Amino acid sequence: MLAAAEEAGHAVTPALFRQLLGGAWTHSRSLLLEHFGNGFPVETLRLAWMQHFATLVETRLVLKPGVLELLDRLDRLRLPRAIATSSSPESVEHHLAGARPRRTVRRHRGARRLCGEQTSA
Repeated sequence: MLAAAEEAGHAVTPALFRQLLGGAWTHSRSLLLEHFGNGFPVETLRLAWMQHFATLVETRLVLKPGVLELLDRLDRLRLPRAIATSSSPESVEHHLAGARPRRTVRRHRGARRLCGEQTSA
């Protein structure tokens, strides 16, 4: 987000950036328009932001430590579970599949999932 905004000549303050983290796009969009004004090219920024994020997902973003061990343990205990994230369903699939290249990862390992806009309420 910061790189995309900087490339477009817009300064995102640390305070604004913290408000944008982990939120649904509808909320982020409102915050950006409130901060920069109604004439701000918010959709153009979003496209640039998504391009930067896609590169990050492919090159540097990894699962949090302990996620796979936790899912393995829940599998063994046969407990229901859910994955709730502001990430897109595609990002979740990418991370879970990429985490175990030599093993087949069951569809979210039996977990119900809430992704992206589904997590805002």
